[in-house]
Amino acid sequence: MMLHTRSRCLSRLNLRAGFAQQCERTFFGMMCRFMLGFAFLPCSLLVQRTQLCELALFGVTCRFMLVSFASILLFFLFSVYTGFAVRNNDASFLKASGNTSARIPVFLCLLFGCTPCLSSPLDELRALRDLVLSKGVSALPGCPMQLEKFIPICRRAMSRGYVRDHIGEYVINGFIHGFDLGVVRDALHGRRVFRNYPTSVAARGSVSKAVSRRICRHKSFCLGPWAEVSSLLGDFFGADYYVFPMGAVPKPHAPTVMRPTSDHTRTGLNMATVLGILGHSLDAYKQLEHLLSAGAWMTVADIDDAFSYIPLAPWLWAFMLFRWFLVSGDDSDDDASSSDLHCYVNLFADFGTRGAPGTFKLILVDVFIGMARSEFIITIPLVVYVDDVALVSASQEQGDSEMHALQVWTTDLTGLAWQLLKGLSAAQVNLYIGFWWNTTSLTRTLPEKKLASYLQVLYDAGTSASLTLHDLQSLAGKMQRGIMTLPPGAACLLVNCYLLMSGLTLPWQRRRTTRAARHDFQFVHDLLRFNQGRGYYSYDGFPTGPGFRSDASKSRDYTGGGWVTTEGFYDHYKYGSSAARKPIDYLEGDSVLRCMSDNAHRWSGLFIPGGIDNTAFELSAESGRSRVPRLNDLLRGSFVLQLQYNFILGPYWLPSKENYLADALSRRDGLAAFLSRAYDFVEAGRMLAAHHDAGRVVTLADNDYLDAMQALRQLLKQYSSNYAGDGPVRGAGVGGDAQLLSIQYPYTSIFEGLPPELADRLDEIMDNRLRPNSLRKVTAGFTRWAAFADERGWDRIMDSGLPTRGGRLCAWILSLVDDTALVYASISTYVWGMRTMHTLQHKSDPAMGCEFFRQLMRSVAVLTSVPGEPRKRVELAVLRSLLSDILKNHWNDRAKVQLGLIILILLFTFSRSECPCPLNFTGDFSFDPAKHWQVRDMSLRRSGDGWVLWVRFKAIKQDARIERPEARHADPNLPADMHAGDRTDSKDWVPIGDIPSDDIFSISKWYMQFTQLVGRTRQPDEPFFLAADGVRPYTYSAFSGEFKRACIAHGGSDRDAPHGLRVLGYFLSKSGNGEDITVAHGGWSADSDGHARYDRFEHASVLSVPAGMLGIDSIFSGTPRAPRTGARRGEHSAPVAPAPPPTSDSGSDDEVESSSDASGLPPGAVREDRVTDSGRKYSVYFFAGRQYSSLVGCWRAFASRTASRGDEPDCASVDGESSSDAMSPSSDTRVSSPRLPRSASHRRVRVHGRGAFCNHPHPESGALCSLPHSHDGNCDWWTGGRRR
Repeated sequence: MMLHTRSRCLSRLNLRAGFAQQCERTFFGMMCRFMLGFAFLPCSLLVQRTQLCELALFGVTCRFMLVSFASILLFFLFSVYTGFAVRNNDASFLKASGNTSARIPVFLCLLFGCTPCLSSPLDELRALRDLVLSKGVSALPGCPMQLEKFIPICRRAMSRGYVRDHIGEYVINGFIHGFDLGVVRDALHGRRVFRNYPTSVAARGSVSKAVSRRICRHKSFCLGPWAEVSSLLGDFFGADYYVFPMGAVPKPHAPTVMRPTSDHTRTGLNMATVLGILGHSLDAYKQLEHLLSAGAWMTVADIDDAFSYIPLAPWLWAFMLFRWFLVSGDDSDDDASSSDLHCYVNLFADFGTRGAPGTFKLILVDVFIGMARSEFIITIPLVVYVDDVALVSASQEQGDSEMHALQVWTTDLTGLAWQLLKGLSAAQVNLYIGFWWNTTSLTRTLPEKKLASYLQVLYDAGTSASLTLHDLQSLAGKMQRGIMTLPPGAACLLVNCYLLMSGLTLPWQRRRTTRAARHDFQFVHDLLRFNQGRGYYSYDGFPTGPGFRSDASKSRDYTGGGWVTTEGFYDHYKYGSSAARKPIDYLEGDSVLRCMSDNAHRWSGLFIPGGIDNTAFELSAESGRSRVPRLNDLLRGSFVLQLQYNFILGPYWLPSKENYLADALSRRDGLAAFLSRAYDFVEAGRMLAAHHDAGRVVTLADNDYLDAMQALRQLLKQYSSNYAGDGPVRGAGVGGDAQLLSIQYPYTSIFEGLPPELADRLDEIMDNRLRPNSLRKVTAGFTRWAAFADERGWDRIMDSGLPTRGGRLCAWILSLVDDTALVYASISTYVWGMRTMHTLQHKSDPAMGCEFFRQLMRSVAVLTSVPGEPRKRVELAVLRSLLSDILKNHWNDRAKVQLGLIILILLFTFSRSECPCPLNFTGDFSFDPAKHWQVRDMSLRRSGDGWVLWVRFKAIKQDARIERPEARHADPNLPADMHAGDRTDSKDWVPIGDIPSDDIFSISKWYMQFTQLVGRTRQPDEPFFLAADGVRPYTYSAFSGEFKRACIAHGGSDRDAPHGLRVLGYFLSKSGNGEDITVAHGGWSADSDGHARYDRFEHASVLSVPAGMLGIDSIFSGTPRAPRTGARRGEHSAPVAPAPPPTSDSGSDDEVESSSDASGLPPGAVREDRVTDSGRKYSVYFFAGRQYSSLVGCWRAFASRTASRGDEPDCASVDGESSSDAMSPSSDTRVSSPRLPRSASHRRVRVHGRGAFCNHPHPESGALCSLPHSHDGNCDWWTGGRRR
């Protein structure tokens, strides 16, 4: 009983096949020996009066006493050491490693004749792997996740829109099966073992403590001494495993403490990582700049060992091996005297894997934070930078309470560990992601230690003749952070550093520094030393100064520029011959600098908006730097002026049409046009004031930005990034002034003044304009906006006329642009949905009256648009193979036969997949009797010698109310009993003629087999196509998935979709039946006056459409269809419909000439225009089931066909055509047709060997004119006469 209880406890602790079980076996053996000795004692008492029995009795008694004592002692030791094993999840202490006390149980077992059976750590690791496969990674001792609590709350957040479905499912799956960190298993091959870096050995104490901490928390597992384990790794992990090298780096907040790093780049693991969903951008700085308004409070907290929270998939353990010294496992240092390396494996992620940051971002930001918002744990904006979390609140109490609630909630639900000691109370001056943020002065400041290290690095770089790639990368990071404390435009100082790194790939590669780069390093050093690493993070509080607009124009005879400010100052000038050769973007930037130089003395302490219509320079001015050296030089000049005169430039783009004033100034004779409209831009009460030398010729002096920086270094005594001492008070900002309403009359809407009793009626009417699918897009767009608004504490529905609506809308759009998974089509749909939802809530469209919104969307389109691909048609060979496989191997499988029947119906009717299948079983997009096919919408009838399947089309995408003419008026060829039914029923029946000669495409055979396999009498109103349960309707997702898998299995592409059947059907029918009947059969006809779609066609022709698509003679009466011959590989064909037959066999010459169509085709012929891969265009012709490479051969075949019927004499074979194109010619016989005049359609045909002849074909016989090509008058035709 005691053993059973102990075994159950150990089983709960996941120590199967470990040390505890082996101790149980040892203890059980000792007990057996005790019981045998006890049972042998009475038997020995029966044997008396012999010395042997006395000795036996004495021996048994001694053994009994010894065994009893040993059993009690072993049980005590067993309990003690089992607890130790449970705490450490490690049996390596039993090995001969200096721990003498661990040998006691082994010694006792040997003493009493027991053989100790100790399992190896690899067996324990195998047990852990089996545990994960059976119960999931959450069952590991080191995983604190409680799935039974987590999954329901996560799915609730997903249903509410706070967590995206695919991300929520990804995280749930990760906590069940383990995260793969984006690593592609097939890219990992071989065995790689690396030594640790010297930095880790030098920091042995810190690294050992960190490894011991991971062991103690069950994040890593010790496999034993490397000398013993190395030979067993291949048997356990197989042919592939990696041992990565370890290094050590200082902790950011504790530079004296070293933390271990794992170099998975060296092993190749990071190279085998595909980020995909794990890719993300770190925009915490921009978010804070936007959220930290004046007086805001920020609460900061840090997550403890964030990456070790991520459980790894078991297959990834083989590539998470490392070697280190033996650690005790009690969060303490190792024995420094030991030099033997042990092998360890990481069961959880570590610091150094490429996919760990993205995975943790999905877990924390996208899922945990979304769940917290769904449960209203947090309601204020939150910013996350890897594992650093900051809450922005309006009060200290709110920030502290919500941060505490978030920590308690996540710890209780998910086991996430927070560094509570590091957590700071809400404050208006707080340290976060490397800066001290001060919301009272709107500044951010580098910490003193960090500033000192930056200054030292910059000073060294400014005096170094060469730098390695590692040095340049570290320098660029420090410069980028330092520049964040400088005014806008300082980013131009980074360009030379990036240019030095260009072309270097290995960390130790070295490059000589340039003079310009050294000047940049020295200049940034001087700026940081002067401002002490403190600068503004927001300039919205600066008063808005006068705006300006500038422009430049360039033409053959005149190149000029000009600018104008809202204060009335303007200038215009002509560029000299040397300047006129500069690119237009440089001239545009030069005009901006000239305007700034002439007006900067009036702009001190102001924010100056500047309108620029050149996209290249405007975008460069916004970012502060440009890859183009000429533009970067201009930006340096702009930065010089801003520092010298203490103002902030706010460039913005405007269309050339709106920049008409500056554009007029840049033209030769544009001054009069400028003066006539100048007061549209100039402030009221201001007078125009021209430059004292306006109209002059200017030249571009040598723009030596190095000299300009030297001058700036002399101006540092007058410069400060905090010019006013404590900064201006944050006010309304420039955003409100820039957002001008586009309407000048009083605002109103149809809801203002509406009687209350009519409100519901108005909503009902307006809701009709949106289809269910459109409403779904509206909901999707608004859901994204709602999540974005909630993060920033904004109202989801913005009030009409809200002044800040433009900025909020723009911020949301920018976040969509930053989501690299979205293209412009999705972004524009989301924006439309958000705007539409506002109108549905009786609010104004947020974009109404928002200036520059259209330009913003155009810019977004440029950045995010991708070329659209045409709908891919399914290959006919794939369908034939798919259907043939069902016919031969799955003919009694209802699901397979149903799939084949749907394919044939969609192929032969060109129908959309929305007709047979609903999207869902329940909800708004479930089965709709007015739209989806029911049993009563299919009818197989006999027509003449064959079967016809009639299919009824009801509500379709283009006619949701079934109001099209075809639905109101039945086809006269429809069987009489099918006319009956409800007056509102659709009468749009489409027939599918059978093809009995081809079992694969015989619609009747498939329909009959499916009906037989259903095996019951079906109700007319039930869905025609059924799900796997035979009751519910067949959904689109099920059909699409089965269809795609079937296509791939038979040589298709993963892009094959049900819509490809519609494309293929149209292509086949257009080639085999002509465009007119194809358009009518597919419901594309624009003729709204007709009563039925087939009024213009014979019924036999309609029934022959499927046969014509496949190039098979139809069993229904009518003209045989020419077989379709597809274009060759790499060609695109555009078939031309055949011309109508002649209406008369006799008449005038004009009537004979008109027996062919305008393109010269004989009756019944088809032309296909093709294009090769190289772009060459050519045509092929089809007549009577054969293909001809020339029009002449087609006419000759027509003449031969008519001659064989006795209508015309035989015509000769034309040189250049194969013998199969015509019958053998008769020689030198004249055609007995009249000599016809040259008509407007007369054209010369090139024929090999007849280059000197006219070669115009006879309209009936196809014979060629034998007169010279430049002859006048009538043509003269020969039936033969080939002249070589």
